Amino acid sequence: MTTLRDIEAAIQSLPESELARFQQWFYAFEDDLWERKLQTNPVPLKNLAEQALQDFRDGKCTEL
Repeated sequence: MTTLRDIEAAIQSLPESELARFQQWFYAFEDDLWERKLQTNPVPLKNLAEQALQDFRDGKCTEL
């Protein structure tokens, strides 16, 4: 079985072009995980949105 240290070492040894390809793959992988989590349990996102709106109402936000 591959350990996290093995994976870290392999990533660190990648040439720049392969690292860029890995990053693109990993971002897509992460997006898919996030989508699946939201489809199975959308409550955390709703809670985050409600908290953000409350922070805005409380004046805890600044304009970008």
